[in-house]
Amino acid sequence: MGGAPTPRSAPQGLGELRDLFQIVELSQERSPARLARETAGGQGVFEVSFARSAAFDELLRERFPSVPTAGGLLFAARSVAPEEFYASFTFLQQHLTYQPDATDARQLGVLQGRLGALAAGEVVLGYVTLPPNFDPSAELDIYWDDRHTTVQFAR
Repeated sequence: MGGAPTPRSAPQGLGELRDLFQIVELSQERSPARLARETAGGQGVFEVSFARSAAFDELLRERFPSVPTAGGLLFAARSVAPEEFYASFTFLQQHLTYQPDATDARQLGVLQGRLGALAAGEVVLGYVTLPPNFDPSAELDIYWDDRHTTVQFAR
């Protein structure tokens, strides 16, 4: 659905947004973690991609030092057509289930864009922190609404 957008600024302490988008895009080559909505004819309407980054994990730990976490996942969501996006993710690992609260920045945050109704072409860049009992290097099931993927992020 196109290349990474070129954002202009970043929230203080979270690095350059362009670099974070690039991390998500490049990660898809090594550890594909993409969920998409398509029309009945197979046309892409909306997609969400996930990535792990040790450098971003460090930034999250600096920003939320008192929050125990196994690390974070970056996500990039792109709309081709008008769509509503609320980052309603569920993560499963073995017998553990986690649904981050989109109203709690310690669990899920938006770095660029917004949640809610999006116009065609809008992009959202955000993150999810995984709870400490998850192993971010082990196989992980990711659900978004009625979509599902299983991924093992490259180290």
